[in-house]
Amino acid sequence: HPAYQMSYRNLATLKIVQKDYDNAESMLLQSAEFYKRFDKSYDYPVVYRSLGNLAMASGNSKRVVQYWTEYATLTNRFLAYGLPFLSEKEKTELYANIQDDYQAMYSVLLSPQLPDSSRRRFIGLVWDKELFTKGMLLRSVRQTRQSLESSRDTVAFKTYKDWLDIRNTLARHYNSISSPKIKTDSLEFVANQLEKTLAVRFQSDQHLQPHIRWQQVRQRLKLREAVVTITRFNRFSFDSVRATNQFCYIALVMRPESQHPELVLLQNGNDLEGRYLEAYRNDLRNQTYEADAYQWFWQPIAEKLRGVKTVYLSADGVYHQIALGALRNPATGRSLSDELDLRLLNSTRELLVPAPLPAKGSIALFGFPDYEQATTPKLARSETAEKTPRYAPDTERGHECTPLPGTKAEVESVRDMAAGKRLPVQVYLAADATEESVKSLASPRVLHLATHGYFEVDAAQTAANPMLRSGLLLAGAKRTLDRKDTMSLTNQAEDGVL
Repeated sequence: HPAYQMSYRNLATLKIVQKDYDNAESMLLQSAEFYKRFDKSYDYPVVYRSLGNLAMASGNSKRVVQYWTEYATLTNRFLAYGLPFLSEKEKTELYANIQDDYQAMYSVLLSPQLPDSSRRRFIGLVWDKELFTKGMLLRSVRQTRQSLESSRDTVAFKTYKDWLDIRNTLARHYNSISSPKIKTDSLEFVANQLEKTLAVRFQSDQHLQPHIRWQQVRQRLKLREAVVTITRFNRFSFDSVRATNQFCYIALVMRPESQHPELVLLQNGNDLEGRYLEAYRNDLRNQTYEADAYQWFWQPIAEKLRGVKTVYLSADGVYHQIALGALRNPATGRSLSDELDLRLLNSTRELLVPAPLPAKGSIALFGFPDYEQATTPKLARSETAEKTPRYAPDTERGHECTPLPGTKAEVESVRDMAAGKRLPVQVYLAADATEESVKSLASPRVLHLATHGYFEVDAAQTAANPMLRSGLLLAGAKRTLDRKDTMSLTNQAEDGVL
């Protein structure tokens, strides 16, 4: 019975803690035989995760790569089979659970007892896992929507419209101070079911392709190019069989001449995310440029990139919170973007399967918003919206909207480059860089937004979804945010806070 097998597996984990490795392995192999009949269940790969933990705890390096390879293969199969049939919320929850198991997989790379040959194989296994999972949720959602847009299924379009209406209602509720009493649980349930209906109707595993390997990425690299993928993880203790809350980063680096990917270990993740990040931010606020941010965040990786001119980078964790291109190399006095052509990717998979780009449409460029501009109330979207006070965010950086003249030069530079290639361009600067202008666009080929962003410090009702706790500031945003303390905001259609 599955419940018995779960208890049996838990007992095997206890045996690992007690260092009774022979009995633990025997019990886990028996569980593997049982779950083999249910190979679409995640319980099957979990057994091999436990066997991988056992191999690490017992120092059996030959079994480490074998068991973790089997875990990765079975997990990929499980995700390829089940993910397309889930809603976005369910996909996120599922992947969050699996992500906990990946922490142990990454932690294998920290072991000094792993022989070099096994380490090289394991590094390749980790990169293959990154190619499969990094950006997977975004690809899955994008695939469903692209299938819908190319379909002539009127029933599906009706379902899609109903889903959008409910999502918009929920968004207005989340964005309000004193919204009307609506049953959000019921609405969230209905939205979830409608999204699952669409996912099943247009499901496709084309976006998953578990057969992509790191060697294929290497083949796409040209002379003096390199690719780097960075991953954050919670260090796992194989003796106590639990996470330690000691965060680490690994950077896998590959060049076209590499026989195998190279590993850079950054074991001071807590420092990177704590005192080093704070020092970096203070440096920017005070414009002192005294922090050693280059040495903290980039120097260990730079040592693997000598002679490289172009770097394709897939970031993670704290590396999304720093402007890598602006880091100043103390040895040369130059910024990283002056030394390297740094190209950011969601996943290194994009070198093989590029993100789709609309064939038509203009390039829309927004920058240098006039934050002080008075916003003119527009016609509200609905009777409910008219009566609902807006929620103005309590942002992590405060709500001082300092002008960004550099973004004007940035937009003009991109405009000139596009014009040189005879591409249609729309430019929105100063008073024209409004929330209304952004929302009035119809599928631009490129949308470039150069402005302040925000992330709310604490928002209890939206804490589970960080996408509902962040946004962009456009023309008129400062006037909106300055009024938040008086709670006098009305839900005008566009107020500069996107």
